[in-house]
Amino acid sequence: MIYNSMTIGKVARKLGIHEQTIRAYERKGLIRPTRTEKGTRVFSNEDTIRIIIIITLTQELGLTLTGVNILLHFAQKHQVNDEELLEFIEDHKNEFHISQ
Repeated sequence: MIYNSMTIGKVARKLGIHEQTIRAYERKGLIRPTRTEKGTRVFSNEDTIRIIIIITLTQELGLTLTGVNILLHFAQKHQVNDEELLEFIEDHKNEFHISQ
């Protein structure tokens, strides 16, 4: 899954979400895309993987953005990169049962 140097619109279309959703993730500090000299957001493969993690945790597993933030900080503290975290989530998401 390679998505290098994509604009916000391209990322949103590829992932099936709204640009505003991505902007909200950025406002919450969950992603930090680079910007061109003109201020255009440029998303790397790592940024896109992070967005996929956020989508999976919120839309499929029911976590809040605060919960996602805690999990991302925990993973970083324990030196788990986003690719490993996404693989773990995908491999085990059927084991997680969220009561509603």
